[in-house]
Amino acid sequence: MNKEKIILKANNITKRFGGITALKDVSFEIFEAECHAIVGENGAGKTTLLNILSGGIYTDFGTFEFRGKRYDRLDPKESISIGLNEPTAALTQSETGKLFEIIRFLKSKGISIIFVSHRLDEVISISDRVSVLRDGNYIGTVITKNILVDEIIKMMVGRKIELYQKLTKKEKGNSVVLQVDGLTKNPFFRDISFCAKKGEILTFSGLVGSGRTELAQSIFGFMKPESGQIKLNGKVCKINSPKDAMKLGIGLLPEDRKINGIINSMVVRENVSIATLPKLSKIGFVQCLREKKLVNEFVKVLNIKISSLEEAVTNLSGGNQQKVVIARWLATQVKILIIDEPTQGIDVGSKAEIHKLLIELTQEGVTIIIISSDLPEVLSISDRILIMRSGQIVGELESSEATEEKIITMATVGSVC
Repeated sequence: MNKEKIILKANNITKRFGGITALKDVSFEIFEAECHAIVGENGAGKTTLLNILSGGIYTDFGTFEFRGKRYDRLDPKESISIGLNEPTAALTQSETGKLFEIIRFLKSKGISIIFVSHRLDEVISISDRVSVLRDGNYIGTVITKNILVDEIIKMMVGRKIELYQKLTKKEKGNSVVLQVDGLTKNPFFRDISFCAKKGEILTFSGLVGSGRTELAQSIFGFMKPESGQIKLNGKVCKINSPKDAMKLGIGLLPEDRKINGIINSMVVRENVSIATLPKLSKIGFVQCLREKKLVNEFVKVLNIKISSLEEAVTNLSGGNQQKVVIARWLATQVKILIIDEPTQGIDVGSKAEIHKLLIELTQEGVTIIIISSDLPEVLSISDRILIMRSGQIVGELESSEATEEKIITMATVGSVC
């Protein structure tokens, strides 16, 4: 990092969307050969800033200086090739390591990198400096080696958050609500058997491609298994479609919320209420007051940041979009909720809120089945952990005995020595 040579300087960048201020007087500078991280909660303005820098949208106010030349606005022809917005969200640990090698190589050639991520451990590992945004405002820039993760979090949210603390839970019951026996769907998974108890969080861990997502899709009716059976409360049930699963009180939050979660053409109100419309309707007509009351309740409970119930869901940040999908299933009063990567791409504040929410749901008797690649998350909220490798369950750990090392060893080797 060459502290004497400023490559890019942003001065008082401001951007509004309707009545919402996405960025307000944001100023910062990027040095030559620097990896500069930009962090903040969802809705802090990170993506808006990158879109402005890449020429995707224009500012309402503010200027840029690139290699000493002033720009009032950037268009795609003259914009800087920058980014890596959530670059490691879907990468394995080894793939992330390779990406970091590329970033270090680019820096060695004098290239500057702007790195945006919610994974603060990676921010600490790869960046030289960190700039923090909060609610569209520039909070400050710090030298990475001189700051702790907890201090960055406090700058992001304005308060101290204990992320990944072991959450206190009531004793779960022993009543088995879901029993899976010998479920097989080649080439994705084979001979899968497990049970899930009422009021517990059962987590599936493993590498990308181990069959976890496909297993969840089969239980929810997206994929029909070749053999095996599923029992609910001791009774064999046939789930041939998501509609069948929903009637049985099973919900699924998919891994990719933008493709399979939110409905882009609908507003927030419609996205939350769509799964409960039959209950909200009378003689074929939706009772609008009941619908709005229901949606408002979950918007408040989940602290979803919106300007109104009629706001386009595509305008929301990633974390708030995920909360909308969670609200949709909570409104149906699910008994078993399957969540694939519940906090992927979500800021630390929202992460803590969602973890707390999942714990509260289990205390109300809801069974939560999670697929997560975030090992600190797995250890923080799970009652039991099932590890998958190459389409098979290769191990089971109680939360009290689980460690990152044990999980990684099972996921990569298949057993713990």
